[in-house]
Amino acid sequence: MEWSASFQVRSLEDLETLHRECRIIIESLPAGPEAQDVRETLITLEDFASPETAPGEELLLVSFSHSDDPAIRRLRDSAGLKPPGGAAVVRVYPTPVEMPPGIRRLFRGETAGITFLTRYIAIWTEGRSDEETADLLSHELAHAYVLSLLGLEANRLPQWFHEGSALYLSGGKTQYISHQDYGHTRVSWSPRDYNEWRRAFRYLDSRFGTEETEWFIRKAIETRDAEGALRKVFGLSGYPELARLARRRWLLEQTARAGAILGALGLAAYLLRLRALRERSEMLEDDEVRW
Repeated sequence: MEWSASFQVRSLEDLETLHRECRIIIESLPAGPEAQDVRETLITLEDFASPETAPGEELLLVSFSHSDDPAIRRLRDSAGLKPPGGAAVVRVYPTPVEMPPGIRRLFRGETAGITFLTRYIAIWTEGRSDEETADLLSHELAHAYVLSLLGLEANRLPQWFHEGSALYLSGGKTQYISHQDYGHTRVSWSPRDYNEWRRAFRYLDSRFGTEETEWFIRKAIETRDAEGALRKVFGLSGYPELARLARRRWLLEQTARAGAILGALGLAAYLLRLRALRERSEMLEDDEVRW
């Protein structure tokens, strides 16, 4: 499958070529179960490469060299990672129901977006605010950029790096609130492990600065060694130390925030008490005058 990981899509004509190649290979595969995994992968890739779109579906080609997406811009212009050739292939659906079977099988539970192989992205948008949809797409484009650079070596970098850097680069939040029809409100939350990975990269940014954090991302990708890059750039022993420091900083911030809230509540209660006493004193003075 190396050819599919390295295939550069620049135009709809390239997609059509990829679509035809997938069909030729699928039809040439043996019928037995030994080829099932390859067949399923090619069927999914064929779905991504289809020049046709379903009702409500959008097909986008996002150039790695020219896109203004915030995550791509940071990887390309700030971190200085030379952009992969071609574009990311993005298919946007209202819900998973509109997806072809090959793409739909990639979605589990509440998963809202996926990046397949290297540059093939699918997201669904129903019930999401424009901000959440934009951050979701930016997150997946960060994956596509990095995976297109790494190819089959992508698994040499751990999940905490892939997901944490994508969250950091795209500005993904822990919570999104979408206001829907009839006054309904939808709240979506990040999974717990994603929050930990986001927290780790935000800690690096707050302690060492944005430039150093983006340099770390570049170093990890170039060397295919996230733990080694942590040691070289920041002097940290590895991810467990980073996670521990990030959590400690987060707990201190939460404690300070809670203290500030309690302090504000205490001050408000004190002021209300003074007001009540003053009003009572004025009432007693009025009663004495009338008496």
